[in-house]
Amino acid sequence: MNIIILFVHTYASPSREYQSGRILFGLPVAIPEHLIDRKFTGLSLIQSIYRNLLKHIRGVEILNNKREQLILELRKIQENQYRVTEEQNPWDYVLQMLDHIGDIDSEFRDDLIYNTFSEWIEVKEFFDEEQLKYILSVLMDNEHLFYQIGSDGNDSVFTRTFSALAIVLVLIRHRKKALLSVDEFTDIKNKLIEYYTSEKDLRGYIQKSEWAHAAAHGADVMDELVQCHECNEDMIKEILNAFKKILHNGRYILHTEEDERICRVVFRIMKENLLSNQEVVIWLEELSECIGWQSDRIQYIARVNSKNFIRCLYFKTMHYDSTLDLINVIFNVEEKLNRFLKIDKELIENQF
Repeated sequence: MNIIILFVHTYASPSREYQSGRILFGLPVAIPEHLIDRKFTGLSLIQSIYRNLLKHIRGVEILNNKREQLILELRKIQENQYRVTEEQNPWDYVLQMLDHIGDIDSEFRDDLIYNTFSEWIEVKEFFDEEQLKYILSVLMDNEHLFYQIGSDGNDSVFTRTFSALAIVLVLIRHRKKALLSVDEFTDIKNKLIEYYTSEKDLRGYIQKSEWAHAAAHGADVMDELVQCHECNEDMIKEILNAFKKILHNGRYILHTEEDERICRVVFRIMKENLLSNQEVVIWLEELSECIGWQSDRIQYIARVNSKNFIRCLYFKTMHYDSTLDLINVIFNVEEKLNRFLKIDKELIENQF
């Protein structure tokens, strides 16, 4: 539908649903569908859109003003070592920060919102059990952890990944003093694994908006899960299988040290004997199964990601505990995944 609008020069809207429009002199303008009242036609339609547009723009301006005000106040709180005045209520800020947790401004999202959450939830231990459970419920909902899940390449990834990172903070508090029942913990674990294995956008660092890092943030959540006393061997096996899906994702070679974050969790499982060596060996060897797949891009990604992860695990094991029985298994798996070993061996032997 083409709509002739005489009075609009520029217009920006955060709305997710757009109706295509056109200005008189040919420049395109996006008109949100909800601003178009279908009962009007002709001039009446234009007048209706104009009235609705003015109301909408005022609403956007109010939202933008609130956002800018929040940025300024969080900067002051940060400068004051995350302390608040007697007139300020941290809970009021939490509700606002949850609304902006995936903002594309990296300073606002990462330096201000996440760091404030970290200080208030983990360090200063603000908020009672009811408040923490509320924060967790919001972070886990369809507007946060599962916001546009399955999409790839757009800004929704920041809402998902920074919701995951904030969930880590609540789980840290749970480990200090139980907030969740066993059933609640199991439900949270199921949803976190569902999110992690459903995440398609595994970009690491993105120009302008900076870190998305879904694979790394998801690994940080898994690291908290395995440290919770409610986490049993079956759950740990589910977590390891989730890691295998991330490594064998079929689209992204992980190149911004996601392997280090995943490795931290696997090494913890090995070091603290959270799973039998036999089960860990089975999982490690499964990572090399991709060498038998059809030789294509999907197989290449799985092999390279697995190889890089295995190397990371090998050296972490050597740095921290070279006596672990699994060191030879790790070495042998890397040998299977490293196709250059055979090639280079033949080159060297032919040369000499």
